[in-house]
Amino acid sequence: MRLSPAPSLRREHRVAIRLAGLAALALGLWACGGQRPEARPEAGRVAVLEVMAPPGALTDAEAAWVAELVRSVAVRLPAPRFAVLTPGAMTALLGPGQPLAACVGSCEVETGRRLGADYVVSGEVLPVGTGLRVALSLHATGAATLLGAEQASANTVAELEGAVTAAATRLLKPLAGREAGWVARPLPGAVVRVEPGAFVSGSPSGEPGRQSHEVQTPVRIDRPFLLGATEVTQAEWRRHFDTRPSRFDGCDDCPVERVSFAEVAAWLNAASAADGLPLCYQLLGCSGTPGAGDHRCAEVRSVPRCTGWRLPTQDEWAYAARAGETGAVPGGALKLREERDAAGLGEHAWYGGNSALGTTSAGTGVPCGDWPGRPAGASATAHCGTHPVAGLRPNAWGLYDLVGNVAEWTDTGSGAGPKAARSVRGGGFRSPAVALRFAATARSGLTTRADDLGFRRCRTVD
Repeated sequence: MRLSPAPSLRREHRVAIRLAGLAALALGLWACGGQRPEARPEAGRVAVLEVMAPPGALTDAEAAWVAELVRSVAVRLPAPRFAVLTPGAMTALLGPGQPLAACVGSCEVETGRRLGADYVVSGEVLPVGTGLRVALSLHATGAATLLGAEQASANTVAELEGAVTAAATRLLKPLAGREAGWVARPLPGAVVRVEPGAFVSGSPSGEPGRQSHEVQTPVRIDRPFLLGATEVTQAEWRRHFDTRPSRFDGCDDCPVERVSFAEVAAWLNAASAADGLPLCYQLLGCSGTPGAGDHRCAEVRSVPRCTGWRLPTQDEWAYAARAGETGAVPGGALKLREERDAAGLGEHAWYGGNSALGTTSAGTGVPCGDWPGRPAGASATAHCGTHPVAGLRPNAWGLYDLVGNVAEWTDTGSGAGPKAARSVRGGGFRSPAVALRFAATARSGLTTRADDLGFRRCRTVD
């Protein structure tokens, strides 16, 4: 990815964080000198603060661009062990209009603690002769320690890109982990902006598991939309309803499940109301409390052309899940060894071949030792279940778990009354590998509640 120093910055996937307010957080913190310790830092979250510059050295947009260069390095280090806090995420953590406490001693450390970050990168730009020098510092907030400092120099702002990128790479390299397959998780509530485009739905003849209705059809998505980077979690559910519907209760970062279509619609309406957006569902003849097991609605109607929170359509889901891929599953072709054993699929999805729980949480799981087609050597006494969201590789657009973990409700289907049904996509932790194909489709009645069925939010934008 290449960034350009412009007031309106663009990121490759344009991850948007749902904020309580959109005010920019101007931190303006100065870097300090110090020695680099030999010890390697442990895993944690990094806050890259805005760069401070004397009047006339850089514009506000240019200073923000320098900080964004550092963030772009951080999220692309090999096997990163940390999540990078963006300015918007910092605002969300502090609350809209909430100033930082007055600094006493190390401003960087105090700021990091306020933000809940384990490490803080601060920077300053100084004019040197006819050129510019950027000084970057990395602090550990827990130990109040300066872990390192790097410098970059250039004659013009435009020339800073390569120099700052190299300095940030050196500075943040000690935070890069070596664990294969580890990925940084997005912050709660993160969404990804999906741009319009085209794809081919369905599946080609000869694809393992193909059904006769999966006719290949060109599809065009005409409007951009925001889609949850992850499935809605149990903790997110409780932000709007004080209920615990999930079988795998107690795992706040696991997807919420055992929620009917009407309950999902009620949650999405509550999320829209909280954000000042139009309500996208009309719920008629309802009784009970969403998530309490007694919630029923006589009818659920989707509001056409609604710009509030809603479920994705079946086509939007498939377009986002593929993220430009033309194969059967993430990573390309479906390479079946057994019914629940496909080469490489476990790097991207929790399904019936890899969803066994650890010993500490096995008691809440579903006995899965006798599920057919599990990998050779799999435990005969294993218990399987959902896993925390975003624990495996995202797709090319920064979306996690679109296949596997839990299947997901969509807004495509027939009818609005008790006998109506909606399309369910993606497969879940119980599923055989063929159910995780991009083209695989199931249907569920609106009253269905299942421990492998959840949802993610979506919203149309301009």
